[in-house]
Amino acid sequence: MGRGLALVIRQKWPIVYSEYRKMFSAGELKLGSVQFVKVAPELYVCNLAGQDRWGTDSSKTDLGAYSLAWPIVSLEAEKLGLPVYAPWMFGCGLAGGDWSVVQPKIEALCPEVIWARRETGHTWEKSENYRGF
Repeated sequence: MGRGLALVIRQKWPIVYSEYRKMFSAGELKLGSVQFVKVAPELYVCNLAGQDRWGTDSSKTDLGAYSLAWPIVSLEAEKLGLPVYAPWMFGCGLAGGDWSVVQPKIEALCPEVIWARRETGHTWEKSENYRGF
């Protein structure tokens, strides 16, 4: 959580990083695991273990881990009655994933995902499979 979006989240909500460290130190952070950290009354940030290593030499995005994690996100969001927002190009920046593969994979696993992207302002784009709650 020292670069990119993870660093921005760490700076805005330090509890997200401290909870991540607790999970890591306890040996509970496995590929495909998800940790939900409440940062506001109706806002959670998910620590999603979707890559095993760090670096920019090759893709670190693990689609098998996504297959485990994203359905958990979907079910928990439905249980809480909250929307799922994810950053546009999730897993394709520093993690090096291929967006043409990653986007449809996430949308199949979590149809209610709403992609957040920042250009001249904030724009939100719902998945083609968006079903709401």
